[in-house]
Amino acid sequence: MTSRRQLLKTLPAVVGLGLLGTAGLASAQERRRPKKGDAGATAGGALPPVDPAKDPMAKSVNYVEKHADMKKPELKIERQGTKWEAQFCKNCALHTVLPGTTERVGCTLFTGKSVAAEGWCGSWAKKS
Repeated sequence: MTSRRQLLKTLPAVVGLGLLGTAGLASAQERRRPKKGDAGATAGGALPPVDPAKDPMAKSVNYVEKHADMKKPELKIERQGTKWEAQFCKNCALHTVLPGTTERVGCTLFTGKSVAAEGWCGSWAKKS
């Protein structure tokens, strides 16, 4: 059993460690994002596009740049109450907004790369 005095002594340290962990996570995410002029960044600082034919992750999740390019009928299914026709990278829970473009979006599956807003992959998840 922990006394109130012990709790009040350790609470600031626990909160401080939690804040340090959160700051470390944010800075790690910033380090992964290519900056303008860095290798891997494209003109204007935009993230390079995922290559569906060469990227192993893209192949594993059946990523396509255009929704209409999906040829596997077994993947064209309703997911989480959303019909196949309404599933796009731009409305997926895994997408992130990239400043300055509406044609490309970021994706948590492809760190440091961009995906087509009108694209699709088998990891599509409905936004909550």
